[in-house]
Amino acid sequence: MRAARLGLVLVSSLVLSSLGTIGCGSAGTEPQTQTQTGTTAPESNATIAPVAVGSHGMVKFVGEALGQVALRTDQRTAIEKLATDAEARHQSALPLRVNLANAIAAQVETGKIDQAALQPQIDALSANWEAQRPLDHAAFQKMHDLLDATQRQAFVDAVHANMQAKKGEHHGGHGEKMQEWATALNLTDAQKDQIKTSIQAELVAHKSEMMQHMQEGKDGPGEHGGHGGRGHILDNFAADNFSVDQAMPQSDAKQHVAEMATHGLHFVEIVMPTLTADQRKLAADKIRAKGANPEEEEGHAPL
Repeated sequence: MRAARLGLVLVSSLVLSSLGTIGCGSAGTEPQTQTQTGTTAPESNATIAPVAVGSHGMVKFVGEALGQVALRTDQRTAIEKLATDAEARHQSALPLRVNLANAIAAQVETGKIDQAALQPQIDALSANWEAQRPLDHAAFQKMHDLLDATQRQAFVDAVHANMQAKKGEHHGGHGEKMQEWATALNLTDAQKDQIKTSIQAELVAHKSEMMQHMQEGKDGPGEHGGHGGRGHILDNFAADNFSVDQAMPQSDAKQHVAEMATHGLHFVEIVMPTLTADQRKLAADKIRAKGANPEEEEGHAPL
């Protein structure tokens, strides 16, 4: 059933969610954390209050965790400045994301995916991400250095808790999202079965390769290592000698983006023959809408 559900969203969600981690990352739905505005913490002149309100993506994710940490006024001011600057940088990727979404949508309408024709838009996002990474790393390091050991541990604990909450949200709402796509595209039962068969065949054919990527995600400490990589970062963040560049060595952005694009677009190619021309048009319209409204996407930006 999981393979069948995956097939229902491959036409756009897989591509846009994967490529959405480039640059600003997905400005997707992050766990909503309840904070006590203005609550006075035991530390002198330190309060617990929301941080980076109105931000998106990873800035929002970090801000929600910091919103559970008691911060002094001077710390809060400096961190809000870091968040504001990061948010402004990340917004520069939104038009690039829209361009890519529109280009993918146009190809979906024709029923033929041509990655070479999409490469200029993919390269633009890759270049944007490459330019932002050093600045994001420096900001994350500065945030670490602004906090004391107790605050850093509180931040780590809050991130872990928020990630667990987000897992629960995805588990509960995943089926509804898949059904939304099935309904939006008016998929018949026969089409669902065909998509399931096609996806399962692809997964079987590339099982060893996918298992290798999953293992690398669990073990790798780099930026793109999924929860495994992020866990490695958190394990070291509380330490006084934490170095963001050591915890998140920067890999080849262009190669990483190319791999994501090839993988995502290949699955779109598998699904499209099952769709009618009218369904491809519906899918294309939905891709355009999601590209223009990244808040609807569920994805993670790399720290």
